[in-house]
Amino acid sequence: MGNGLQVAIHESRKNGLDSSNPPEKIAQKTGSDKFDLYRSR
Repeated sequence: MGNGLQVAIHESRKNGLDSSNPPEKIAQKTGSDKFDLYRSR
């Protein structure tokens, strides 16, 4: 579980730093991950 959590955080950070992706795309990509991340806490 800890590994999955770190991977999700890493992915959202990576997507956030990728300026080639518009914010809407980033939100779509990481939104479900963040929801799962908070729900699993």
